[in-house]
Amino acid sequence: MSAADELERMYRFFYLCPVGLIEVDNAGAVQQVNPAAVRMLAPALEDAPLRDLVAVLDRLSPGTRTLVGSRPQQVGQLAAGRRIELPASSGCTRVHVEVQLHRVDPQRVVVLLQDVSAEHRLAEQEHRIAVELQRSLLRQVDVPDLPTCHAYRAAAPELEVGGDWYDVIALPDGAVAHVVGDVVGHGVHAAATMGQMRSALRALAPAFPDPADLLGRVAAFAEDVPGAACTTVAYAVLDPRDGRLTYACAGHPPPLLIGPDGTTRFLEGGRTLPLASLSAPRFASAHDRLTGSDALLLYTDGLVERRGQDLDAGLDRLRTTAQSLSGAPPDQLCDLLVADMTGNDPLHDDICMLAVRWAPLADLAAAGPRAAGRPRGRVSGPVVRPVF
Repeated sequence: MSAADELERMYRFFYLCPVGLIEVDNAGAVQQVNPAAVRMLAPALEDAPLRDLVAVLDRLSPGTRTLVGSRPQQVGQLAAGRRIELPASSGCTRVHVEVQLHRVDPQRVVVLLQDVSAEHRLAEQEHRIAVELQRSLLRQVDVPDLPTCHAYRAAAPELEVGGDWYDVIALPDGAVAHVVGDVVGHGVHAAATMGQMRSALRALAPAFPDPADLLGRVAAFAEDVPGAACTTVAYAVLDPRDGRLTYACAGHPPPLLIGPDGTTRFLEGGRTLPLASLSAPRFASAHDRLTGSDALLLYTDGLVERRGQDLDAGLDRLRTTAQSLSGAPPDQLCDLLVADMTGNDPLHDDICMLAVRWAPLADLAAAGPRAAGRPRGRVSGPVVRPVF
């Protein structure tokens, strides 16, 4: 093949390539641009001439112009690809484009534009499915005579989903199980794993009334579930008739008891390693008892852990905050705790909590038929405002 034929082949590739290609110099002046790039950027060009393409890209992805002139001796990709959303032309959906900058020699940079709209739409569809899945799993469940409130906050608000979950399970013997769990990770994959773990625990709970036995079965299940390794769970079974509590924690922060007078104490018993973190683990149950109007709080580590801060400091902060809120209405306790514990700080981990307030049945009877008969366990979607 002659040099002329080779050059013609290269130009043909440049102009027919479905990927947008823009060749610019170090000052950002456009040397060549192919039709695919013009088609992608047309909605954003408005009346700007083609020579101002780099300025248009810099407006959509700040820092592009600076990158074009940087590191003239570095041949290859100048930075990780950035994704931008372009305005839709008339009658069209918005276009999502990944922008990559590659230096081909000390004087030239090629800007690659890859249309990733189909990939973006698929990701949005998967996200919608994951959100609906999580909302269906964290569905409303009514358990009479135990007022329960709960809260869920995702670390990434734009995702709305994660690996934390809560559950309330009415058991055959009249006791009620309260569960908070945490699958490692965030987003869609963690939510899918969470769904499997939650469903397994809920299915096994009626057959294994002892928390240690139940966690042993769930741990065996977790070993065969991708992404379930090191899942943590706090599982507490409360007898609404007399306040007896049996609980176990697999790698999970300790439950907190909150008295009506502001006294607080962590339940330190029944603690073992996370699920599927060790072969043939041994789990243990612990016992306690709630007294009149005590509240039991289960929560994930996102509530108490902060970067650069000792975990004990977070637990102390939770204890102090809970003391100040001991007189809060039961349906507001979780939301108030989340607000006071997080403030305006960005979340680095999902937060999930479940609180139940117990009172002797005799006290309920004295309060009247309406109080005794109202449903107290009310579990619904991810960001909740419980009603009792």
